[in-house]
Amino acid sequence: MRFAVGLVLFGWLGMADGVTAYNGGRYAEASETFARAEERAGHGAGPELLFDRALAALRAGDLRVAEYSAEKAVVRGGAEFESLRIFLFANAAFGRSLRAEAEAGLRDADPTAFGRAIDHLGRAIELWRVAAMRNDFHGDWPAARRNLERALRKLEELEKKKEEAEQNQNKKKEKEPEQKQEEPTEDPDAQSEEQERQATPQPEVDLSSAELAQLFERLRAMEREKRELRQERRRVRSADVEKDW
Repeated sequence: MRFAVGLVLFGWLGMADGVTAYNGGRYAEASETFARAEERAGHGAGPELLFDRALAALRAGDLRVAEYSAEKAVVRGGAEFESLRIFLFANAAFGRSLRAEAEAGLRDADPTAFGRAIDHLGRAIELWRVAAMRNDFHGDWPAARRNLERALRKLEELEKKKEEAEQNQNKKKEKEPEQKQEEPTEDPDAQSEEQERQATPQPEVDLSSAELAQLFERLRAMEREKRELRQERRRVRSADVEKDW
């Protein structure tokens, strides 16, 4: 998916640095570049640019930023971006599941970590299932379907790991009945995004170039239709004004 950001730029000028950074795997740099472009554009920032930032932020591990930018893309761009938002939210939920799973594998891990990993994965499964059934790809979104299948297999794996961890914990308690377990001093979910990024791997955005090209070509066509409609309305209003004179 090195080419994904380039496909969603829709001709935004001055974005070469962001595309180059993304293609080079410098996702945080790409996200910051798109953020600066959004700031310069202000209310004129289009949904395409907002989704560019969401995608780069997702790959950088800034899950909250990714979700927020995707939400703004839907607000600005309408229903055409809803499927992309759902798909991105699913990837973000999967990323949180990976983080919780990695935490569960640490020494003296929080015993609830596997449970949280399963909960986040369940959210990802739910969203990928919705995305797979949407009509943007004529009733079938292969990337969402593939991710859904993988996530279901991953769910079985996590449930087994959780069961094994609970059994090991019970055995440890039996051997050391008087040893008190240290309680975490803070909620693991409250750790900063930076700490989470350093601790765990990031999710992949599993869209092929053909699938992205198909979706965004449809969005481009819709945008052209909107522009033509606005131009036609302006011509009609102009003609009405001339008649009044």
